[in-house]
Amino acid sequence: MNTRNDPKPSQLPRNACPACACEQAKVFALTSDIAHETSDETFEYLRCSRCSTIFINHPPVPEKMGRFYPEQYDQHVFSLDTESQGRLDRLAEKFHAKICCRYPFFKLRQNFFNRMSPDDLFLDYGCGAGEALNQARARGAQTVGVDFVDALLDELNKQGHRGLSATSDWASDVLALGGASKIRLNHSLEHVHDPRSLLKQIAATANPGCRLQLSVPNPQGLSATLFGRSWWGLEAPRHLVLVSAKQICSFLEEVGFKVTDVCTEPTGKDIARSFGLAGWRHSLLRDKNVARNLHRNGLALMLGLPLGMAAAMAGRGDRLHIYAERA
Repeated sequence: MNTRNDPKPSQLPRNACPACACEQAKVFALTSDIAHETSDETFEYLRCSRCSTIFINHPPVPEKMGRFYPEQYDQHVFSLDTESQGRLDRLAEKFHAKICCRYPFFKLRQNFFNRMSPDDLFLDYGCGAGEALNQARARGAQTVGVDFVDALLDELNKQGHRGLSATSDWASDVLALGGASKIRLNHSLEHVHDPRSLLKQIAATANPGCRLQLSVPNPQGLSATLFGRSWWGLEAPRHLVLVSAKQICSFLEEVGFKVTDVCTEPTGKDIARSFGLAGWRHSLLRDKNVARNLHRNGLALMLGLPLGMAAAMAGRGDRLHIYAERA
């Protein structure tokens, strides 16, 4: 069957893995920005033969990454349009959420916030619109958000949070406030060129006993394995380095954290999204918007959920969650 926009492998030399420096890697995917269509460029992703990290070969330089983030990028400004869904679709989403709440990842996340107190300084790197900052402040914690978008940071400062630019010396500012006792990196590590350096900066701001929550797309998850270049978690080219669980744990221990829990999420959403992209690429779905939003379809979500649950039980869920404590 013919596929849409079937690119050829790059002739450029292959970069070493940014996670473990191994020079042995195989082509994982050749893809473009299907999610937001900011560019028609083709990006080559490689999978490291040693640590299984997936990364862009010759990524865009940091100074040019801004053009790949649309103004309403949903990592930062996310609003759920329930009016466009039918009643059955909304019921399916509620059922999906109830099932997910029964799994360890949800309880770990809940405990992370429930243990917050007025004595805590909560640092959220890649804070977006500040939902987690609001949860922490509701529990009395002092809140600091770090992000790349100046307009978001201005809004956070107006709301009473401390908003710091990721391009500034934000780590020194956090230390000047007394250091962090709770830190969150929710789907932000994959957006940086050098994950190890970021985790070193994070560790430098952490007080002894500081608790860390880190979440990333799982490069060894079910959707990555089944769908390859149609895996939603690639989100080319914004996701630069998708680090494997083993390598993240190694990084954290290297900078002074002790990993306490590792789990994956039993979601059917990423399976449905990935299936939608694969269906569009193979001309099974004609409407790209339908393909990109297949996770909003109740039937697709319910069909993906059992697969997501089974994958999570096997440690192969599509979203990886790691908790650690500073020594």
